Amino acid sequence: KFRDEIVLEIDSWASSNLFMRGVNWASALEAAIRLIALFFVWELLHSLDLLKSEVKQRWLKLIELHCLFISRNFSRYSSANNHLIGEAAGLFVGSLYWPCLPKADVWREKSFQILVKEIDRQAYPDGGNKEQAFAYLGFVLDFFLLAALVGEANGQKFPTSYWGHIERMMDFLASIMDVGGNVPKIGDEDDGNVIVLDDSLGFSNYRSILATGAVLFDCSDWASKAEALDQKTLWLLGGRAIEWWKRYEALSPDVHKPQVCFSKSGYYILGENFNARDEFRVLVDAGPLGYLSICAHGHADALSFVLSVAGREMIVDPGTYSYHTKEIWRNYFRGTSAHNTVRIDGQDQSTMGGPFMWLKKAITSIDKLVQDSAGNVERLVANHDGYRRMKDPVKHRRAFYYLQGSYKLEILDEILADQEHEIEVFFHFHPAVEAQYYSEGIV
Repeated sequence: KFRDEIVLEIDSWASSNLFMRGVNWASALEAAIRLIALFFVWELLHSLDLLKSEVKQRWLKLIELHCLFISRNFSRYSSANNHLIGEAAGLFVGSLYWPCLPKADVWREKSFQILVKEIDRQAYPDGGNKEQAFAYLGFVLDFFLLAALVGEANGQKFPTSYWGHIERMMDFLASIMDVGGNVPKIGDEDDGNVIVLDDSLGFSNYRSILATGAVLFDCSDWASKAEALDQKTLWLLGGRAIEWWKRYEALSPDVHKPQVCFSKSGYYILGENFNARDEFRVLVDAGPLGYLSICAHGHADALSFVLSVAGREMIVDPGTYSYHTKEIWRNYFRGTSAHNTVRIDGQDQSTMGGPFMWLKKAITSIDKLVQDSAGNVERLVANHDGYRRMKDPVKHRRAFYYLQGSYKLEILDEILADQEHEIEVFFHFHPAVEAQYYSEGIV
């Protein structure tokens, strides 16, 4: 019954979307995600001996057209960001899984080389993603991971350095996630997923990635953050995951000890009792605007921060809203006033040039970083040059102070200029938070 419905859906799509006709042949990334979906469907039905030979022949032609389309339309130049990674991953999976395709060898080698090159280009050595957008970190991690797992299962090994990048990206993800499983919505987010293999209530793809990583890298710290073995990890790793998780559950769960300084990607964590019930966590954004010349998915959020207490978000990044609705809202959520930082004279720190483009870009610098004997950040002082472009150049310097045991964050803003300016300081509270203002600060 389900096989017949799946075949009907795919054949219907193919007949309604002839090659290179219509909106569904406008994006190589979308074609790559469709190809990955076809891979999972084929593998499932084939393993159950439910794929008829005539269906295979029809689908092989559709699969070949997807591979051909991707190979001719790789994202290039200033658009070679997560799109290029996804396109290469889709083509790699397709050409490796269906070696009978006429150009499979050529496509496989080309896509393999792109993946190995781009994981080095687009990931910082500390595990952060150069697009400065946390949602896209999870997005590309799924592509990188799936390609490597399919390669491993079919005799195409990836370099040790490639797996090293995946491991560091997972550790970055574990470190920025609070004890409640929340990952700040820093940078752009479009809610895209590579493949959905678990639609259960409360499913978190971030936690799923860490569950998979816990098995692959034998890391019980990540398992404690993932909390459970999920369906997606089972699809990817099967019995290997089950055996590892049984071993993990027999142990005393480890508490993940996060890194607190990501100097390359520009994120710093202040607070205490990380990943415990009484966690106090502050994540400071002192990184670049974004990746490549247009910084497409970056936001004007220099020296912004988010705060969570006991796994509950308190001061948040409002996120993205939507890419392609009203321009005023796209600009607002990318702009400085939508972040927990300072705006001068009603202007954004960086200058927009379009919905996915920035012209003048604020550069952030660290002035001082003080850590205690345990490695916790006690004081972070940073500045940015985004308002130096003004007729009367303005410098914004911000200092964050946190004393262990205080459960109190102190922020000092310095605005250095010769003339008077309008200064706005923004704090965006989670809808469930009721804030009260006192002379000593916000409670």
